[in-house]
Amino acid sequence: MRLIGATRGSHVAEQAAVDAEVEHFMAGLIKRNPAEPEFHQAVLEMARSVMPYVLDHPDWRTAEILERMTEPDRIVIFRVSWEDDEGRIRANRAWRVQFNNSIGPYKGGLRFHPSVNQSILKFLGFEQTYKNALTGLPMGGAKGGANFNPKGKSDLPCATQNELDEADAKVLVANGCRLVAEGANMPSTIEAQEYFRESGILYGPSKAANAGGVGVSGLEQSQNALRIPWTRDEVDTRLRQIMRGIDEQCAEWGTRPDGSIDYVDGANLAAFHKVGSAMHAYGIV
Repeated sequence: MRLIGATRGSHVAEQAAVDAEVEHFMAGLIKRNPAEPEFHQAVLEMARSVMPYVLDHPDWRTAEILERMTEPDRIVIFRVSWEDDEGRIRANRAWRVQFNNSIGPYKGGLRFHPSVNQSILKFLGFEQTYKNALTGLPMGGAKGGANFNPKGKSDLPCATQNELDEADAKVLVANGCRLVAEGANMPSTIEAQEYFRESGILYGPSKAANAGGVGVSGLEQSQNALRIPWTRDEVDTRLRQIMRGIDEQCAEWGTRPDGSIDYVDGANLAAFHKVGSAMHAYGIV
């Protein structure tokens, strides 16, 4: 019993040290990036997963890999002027956030919505970096968009952002939900994520479960570069390989002592290790 108690006490102390480091890290990040709650949430989720790894690797900590990962390579802010169907001149603000190109050229789509701001696009670019890393394709992460409302305009595609809070998560679990696979970018609050994970259901975070789209887009880039066509079945086979590879990475990095898989930790750690290793190899650039 003394050994068991000592082990538990050691685990509690280790977790407290990790929590303290995460709190210290987030305090600095929030100070540097005020009034950006969406970006704060994305970084907090990642930091909670990877901080034990950072603490176990002093060279990564000395090189401030996590700190550098949470700073975009560059952000371009510009005006977009356009003419509506009635001939009136309009203007919107737009951004392109090039977050990280350590493992390949920047890649990430556009979001048009009146709520779009720098915080949202930084969170999307941050998430895109790790989503792309999980695919195994040589793609960096970026995101762009404008505070343009596509509703009521001439037809054009638009992105939607849903959000599940803790109450929603409890309702889903209470109604027998056994699996949640996020199909949007960070649609669950931190509290909802924690409840899903604590409840023991399978929970696939967006950077893993939602990587198929960018995976196929990367395959399209390969076809264009090679100037060769692939059949639908060939593309589907490659997509299945990508998604199977993501599942294997999550299992490798996220398997708990009881044999179950924490897909949040698994996805975050696998992607963090891949991007961080590249950054470490490059040195200070």
